Amino acid sequence: MRRYVIPAFAGLALVGGAACSPDASDFKSDAEDFIEDDDGDVESQLGVALSDANCEDPPSSDVGTTFNCTAVGEDGTVYDFTVEITGDNRYEVGGGTPSTGSTPTGSVPPGTGGSGSTGSTVPATTTG
Repeated sequence: MRRYVIPAFAGLALVGGAACSPDASDFKSDAEDFIEDDDGDVESQLGVALSDANCEDPPSSDVGTTFNCTAVGEDGTVYDFTVEITGDNRYEVGGGTPSTGSTPTGSVPPGTGGSGSTGSTVPATTTG
């Protein structure tokens, strides 16, 4: 079961729990699915449909591990995301900024995310 939490100015968060401990490939796969979920939190936050999400393999499933992802907007713009593992069954997807050289049609204004963010923090999610 998943619950949604909406923190002020930090984007959306999807929080939940699962009984199993995910491995690094679970985080990669879930982040890809989460980013390109039709009418999902990320698409809603950015205002553009996304496809072809591709995440690098996280080096581990330890809390604090980060890995990068990209996805292609319906307008052809490539968007960059950073994913941070925040718990046994949680991660946060941040960024959603156009790759260098891309011309966005629905990007999120810089600085609307957490500290040090270049874009908004897009939903966190869980693995299972």
